[in-house]
Amino acid sequence: MVSKSVNSYIDDDILTKNMIDKPNLNGLNCVIGLDLSVKRDITGISIVSLLPDEKLFVDSYGFVGNGATEGGITQKEKADKIPYQSLERAGMLSITTDKNGIIQYDEVIQFIKNYIADNHLNPLAVCYDPFNASIIEGKMEEIAPAVKIRQRNIEMSEAIKNLNQWTREGRVQFSKNELFRIANHNVQIVENDSGLVYGSKKRNGNKIDNIFATWDAMTFITNENLMDPDRVIYDDDYYSNYDF
Repeated sequence: MVSKSVNSYIDDDILTKNMIDKPNLNGLNCVIGLDLSVKRDITGISIVSLLPDEKLFVDSYGFVGNGATEGGITQKEKADKIPYQSLERAGMLSITTDKNGIIQYDEVIQFIKNYIADNHLNPLAVCYDPFNASIIEGKMEEIAPAVKIRQRNIEMSEAIKNLNQWTREGRVQFSKNELFRIANHNVQIVENDSGLVYGSKKRNGNKIDNIFATWDAMTFITNENLMDPDRVIYDDDYYSNYDF
């Protein structure tokens, strides 16, 4: 599924080395990252647990819609070159059963609640990009404080750099979920003149949702000020016209 002919965000050999069976998470703090979609992309979930040895464990999951593809999930597999049905059988994602092929956010929220309950976790925050999220924000608050993470370089750059470096240092470990590996391969990291980095979809199109979900959580973990009630959410129109 993943070619090694093109460099990934995290070197694939390093990622593989740091993919482990899920450890005992009982009683640990965690941060949830959520990257939403409706039909075309994957709704990516990343649950980052804070291990007692100052390491992090990243568990990924996804929800897949097929409403934008004629021929349903089989045709979507061909178009995206991802074996969604095999990944669902392996427990790595869920394919929507909605007759219109639309991801059901209630199922997304329930999955997160079940994961937290099953592993006896203490959720610190649900971190999400506010685009298309208004109808689910209240349900996030049922889990933990909902924290908006604007998906742009000025807010995410430090987390993007840290996840790569900490993985190379062995401080971040991952579940054996191919969705993350696919996203890691597809995303392209670009750096501007100010040294800020961001993830681009220029290579291999979309399907980088689980990377962004992880960056959402990592942005919280690397920035203690995100729980500050006086935190400023900058105006996107201003920043979209400024070259950082």
